[in-house]
Amino acid sequence: MPRSRLPWAARAWLWLRALRAPDLGRAGELAAAAFLRSRGLHLVARNWRGRRGELDIVAVAPPGTLVFVEVKTSLAHPDLAWDRVDAAKEAHLKDAADAYLAAFSLPGDTPQRFDIVVVAGDPRRLLRPLEFVWAENVIAW
Repeated sequence: MPRSRLPWAARAWLWLRALRAPDLGRAGELAAAAFLRSRGLHLVARNWRGRRGELDIVAVAPPGTLVFVEVKTSLAHPDLAWDRVDAAKEAHLKDAADAYLAAFSLPGDTPQRFDIVVVAGDPRRLLRPLEFVWAENVIAW
């Protein structure tokens, strides 16, 4: 009995897509960092890794609020990226933020919030416009 396989072109597309996914995410994070800087945030860290997780961007908003930013990049419509931030991802982000606060001995009463920036489009293509959707204070702490 012959095995069921995807056509060659479909397998090649999936392989290339998986190969390029980290590059797409990194490019989206760079674009989001530039976007946040242009909106007045001061970036403190990018891709901060602690024992309990990773934070895409850590920034400070003008009144002194510490902002933990999750960046999602979507080649298609920006609404598709929101589905990738579920309850498990929220718990992971909270753990990583707690680890960040502990690593730098920041007081627990430091004003803080979680934002999500969705980058729609392909940030690896220089002449294509990108769409940014920035949602502030989206995860309850």
